[in-house]
Amino acid sequence: MTTTKGNGKAIQWLREYAEYQSEDWCVLWPFATARGYGHFGYLGETYYAHVYMCELAHGPAPSPLHQAAHSCGMGHEGCVNPKHLSWKTPSENQQDKKGHGTSMPFGRERYKLKPEDIAYIRSLAGQKTHDEIARIFGVSRRNIGAILDGRSWGPERKIYYYTEEEQQTIRGAIASGYNFTQIAKMVGRPVAAVQGWAYRQGLRSGKPCYRKNLNPARGQGAKVT
Repeated sequence: MTTTKGNGKAIQWLREYAEYQSEDWCVLWPFATARGYGHFGYLGETYYAHVYMCELAHGPAPSPLHQAAHSCGMGHEGCVNPKHLSWKTPSENQQDKKGHGTSMPFGRERYKLKPEDIAYIRSLAGQKTHDEIARIFGVSRRNIGAILDGRSWGPERKIYYYTEEEQQTIRGAIASGYNFTQIAKMVGRPVAAVQGWAYRQGLRSGKPCYRKNLNPARGQGAKVT
């Protein structure tokens, strides 16, 4: 039986361009990308295209810490020109990125996922393992798991808009000493939504949203209906 496993278009394309000799132009990856970096599947594994190209053109990485660095600064645009690639230590690669203006500011995540990345990650569910998806996007397996099961990047919160009359009601109720539970009933909105709006306006209720505040017997005010 004839098989084409390991001989797909992506790997063949890389092998053909491994001998590319010009340094004048970037060679852009024409297949799947994540944050601009090309990636592909080969023999059951997922690889970054620029890393695999660096191995083809320059041999294996000198150490597990070495990275495939771009002299052109266009790795995020999908460049895989073997003449633009070389093995460098993380510190050397970071210095290059600073020179190219492509380094991430200190303290931020190395790779910041975007909404389109999240949609792509979720489209891969059931097709690739969490480890494979994590390698594609340069994030942790735990992060991928949280995205796929909805613990991270869940549905966007509903934004509540208030009419001028509702805003005046809320302001007046706060000034009169009502708590947010009572005020929410006045305007027919969720308590958290009313509280969030008020806090954004710099307003604070004089009473916490405890159930006991609705009990006239405790002297905390009349129940609002």
